[in-house]
Amino acid sequence: MKKAINQKSKTFLSISVLIFSAFFGFTPKTQAAQPAPILSISISSSTDSLTSNSPVSYTVTFENKGNAKAENVRIAMTLPQQLSYISDTSKVPAGANALGITWPIGTMEAGAKKSFQINAFASETTAASVEKIHVITIINTSTTQTDKSANAASIDVLLYPTPSLS
Repeated sequence: MKKAINQKSKTFLSISVLIFSAFFGFTPKTQAAQPAPILSISISSSTDSLTSNSPVSYTVTFENKGNAKAENVRIAMTLPQQLSYISDTSKVPAGANALGITWPIGTMEAGAKKSFQINAFASETTAASVEKIHVITIINTSTTQTDKSANAASIDVLLYPTPSLS
């Protein structure tokens, strides 16, 4: 009988701790989290709109918000057919593959934050009206990540046809 009461008391205590923890925003520690990188990436544009035959630049900012280094970090960017890659300020050689343009960043220590600029040129458009062009960036690593929710970013820019002179 005493053993059954002790078991009920332990169960009640466990449930009470969980309710108290949830109410006050505490979480009971079951075990320490394993160190892992958490990579994030964002992209911004020098403009919200442009006309064909105009330059545009994008700034890519990426960081490791985790508590462990990320190895073999790579960034990929897809440019729509209306944009031509000109150059970048990454200080690593840009490559091309099925994803678009890629940059082998290498190792990123925990807490590291970096950025670089990509310069592109909007080609002549045959569209008679405004086009929305969509640019996507992706960051990846060979190191296991516990959170990949911020591994991609995108931005839209409006492309206006060149005004006719007639």
